Amino acid sequence: RIAASARDRLAPRDALYVEALEASLGPAGTALEKWKQLTALYPDFFPGDGAYAMSLYEQANDYPAAIDAATRSASPKNPHSITSKHLLGILYLGSERYKESADAFAETHTISVTQFRAAPYAVQRDYENAQRTLGDASASFGRRIFEAVIDIDQGRLGASLQRLEKIKADPGRDERRLRAVSASIASLLAPPKSASPGLADYGAIAK
Repeated sequence: RIAASARDRLAPRDALYVEALEASLGPAGTALEKWKQLTALYPDFFPGDGAYAMSLYEQANDYPAAIDAATRSASPKNPHSITSKHLLGILYLGSERYKESADAFAETHTISVTQFRAAPYAVQRDYENAQRTLGDASASFGRRIFEAVIDIDQGRLGASLQRLEKIKADPGRDERRLRAVSASIASLLAPPKSASPGLADYGAIAK
């Protein structure tokens, strides 16, 4: 807000950057157009490329364009390139470019949680390498949910349910996220009125 109030004192590039940031609080189309304009006018401005890549990913679901922008921001000349490399890992994963995703996450291990690094293996059903990547890291909420989903993918519904029940018994659990994840799992397993074994148990956790 301070920068926006003093826009007339800013250099043209910085003024446009502030405009793009402000636009990000409004409709997606307006923000995307501002970021696109900024990156076209100032192709070596890494914060602009990084923000544009994130907007393309979150607001437009345009993975190819987001990868292009994130690749520019991940340049070795960018002192903060690690965040863009991490985003590339996510984008490659969603684009089924698993080797590139794994390589990107490996480069960002200092900021990437273990389930991100294990995901490229898990989606290919290489559970051995996925579990090896998870290793003995602390059992965060995200990791335990990730392991519950892997159990389901392997048809181990009982093991998955046990993990979720343990999370539910944890006083420090994130109740909202647990309910959302359990409800999603229940909906994926079968239609709402199905009598599939175990489905009611997942639904109960979601309540």
